[in-house]
Amino acid sequence: MKSASWLLAAALLTGLALRLCLLLIPAAPFATKVLEPTGDSPEYVRLAANLVHGRAFSQDSAPPYRPDILRTPVYPLFLALPLLLTAHSSLLSPPSTFLVLAVSLQLLLSLAIVWLTLRLGLELGLEPSASALAALLVALSPNLVFYSVKLTTEMLFLSLLLVTLLLASRFRTTRRWRELIAAGVGCGLLILTRPIAVFLPLLLALYILWLGTMKAATRCGKQGLSRAESDASAPRDCHSFSARNWQLGIRNSTLLLACTFIVLAPWVIRNRRVSGSYTLSTAFDYNVSEYSGALTMAAARSMPVSEARDSLAAEAQAQYGPLNESDQASYWAVMAKVGRQQISSQPLLAAKIHAAGSVGGLLMPLSIRALRVFSGVDPTASTAGTPGVAQKTLQLVARGRIGPALALIWRDRLATLPPLAVVILLYAIMFHLALLVAAFVSLFLKRSRRLLWLLLPILYFVLTTGPVGEARFRVPIEPLLCLFAAVALTRAPRQPSAARHSSSGLT
Repeated sequence: MKSASWLLAAALLTGLALRLCLLLIPAAPFATKVLEPTGDSPEYVRLAANLVHGRAFSQDSAPPYRPDILRTPVYPLFLALPLLLTAHSSLLSPPSTFLVLAVSLQLLLSLAIVWLTLRLGLELGLEPSASALAALLVALSPNLVFYSVKLTTEMLFLSLLLVTLLLASRFRTTRRWRELIAAGVGCGLLILTRPIAVFLPLLLALYILWLGTMKAATRCGKQGLSRAESDASAPRDCHSFSARNWQLGIRNSTLLLACTFIVLAPWVIRNRRVSGSYTLSTAFDYNVSEYSGALTMAAARSMPVSEARDSLAAEAQAQYGPLNESDQASYWAVMAKVGRQQISSQPLLAAKIHAAGSVGGLLMPLSIRALRVFSGVDPTASTAGTPGVAQKTLQLVARGRIGPALALIWRDRLATLPPLAVVILLYAIMFHLALLVAAFVSLFLKRSRRLLWLLLPILYFVLTTGPVGEARFRVPIEPLLCLFAAVALTRAPRQPSAARHSSSGLT
């Protein structure tokens, strides 16, 4: 236990040092590092500024503020905290107290994620050394280091996810309602941070229901073996026990979903009031149109993604008449209909694009665009002049043109990297390859059985990434992969007693 404490301390110190080094590398200005790697960051800053100064959830730069329903409110509220502590009128131009405070909060979150990984490992029954090793791997992860210092939702989303999984895991053993209620609230906050988590509560509810039925089946099997035919009350007791567990499973699952809905309800009602539609976010329709539908059309017609998006807009106007872009709900609903038409006309091609994006998000060591920005390379610069490299690469992969896809990545993303960036990329490749191999090996070890239920969120976030995929969207599962990898990288604990051996089951 003492060695595990030292390992955790090393993880926290190493994680903080790596993140500070990344911020202090003079290749790019501080504001560029924080805001430029993803296009979402300036939008979140505008939303936070309008919340504080304009009392409106809007991306408009001046009143009258039009309500925004593309983004969800939790991360802008998080950014509003440092805004309340600074009186600077200029939020982004250096020196910006707001940016320094916001990044400092994210650094604290990234250290909390290291500690939460340790706590989740201990809660799942891992040895302290294995849990501390998983925390160290999280601190060393280049992908997590990069997104710890950017104003995107990843760090807040990941910390909420780990807390939710920790509460759900604790409920598995305690069966106390307060953990379940807190997990439901956590699910609601997750969805209001990133809508991609919208089906995660349903998955957890099904798992909780399955836990009750599995426990009933195990209990009944033991009763049957112990009492056999000599005890006529065994079938009756088994039946009542099974029915009671079914009832508890349904009640617990319903409670989890109800708590999630209570958190989501005010936001959905607000969107109904401002848009006339009960919707959580237009992000779903946006992704169907701008990514899945557009990529499918672009791959089918061998055209650039930008032209495919223009063609989708033209088809939408031809079918539904002039579109009002100021009405976000109706506009993206119509665009999504046209996007789904493209997907339904080429279902196999759309499935290939979705699978390629999901696999790419899992296998890519870190975002090349982010690496270029931190290295001082203009994020819009491209030696081949090809916009939308990630989407173009998915097109080529879906059509089976692996060679041209790799050539495109090299020409437009890797060829201009400075030497330091190449070293970081090589480290990221080796780290991520070792992490995936160790995590895969752990699936065949008996001592990782307590972790197997974490495959549910891992598979969920891998499969729902789709054509939007890049290393950024692997952030939610990376600590979970580190837990699996730590099991494979540590020795099996000794089993001093039969009681300890019998307690190593899944539930």
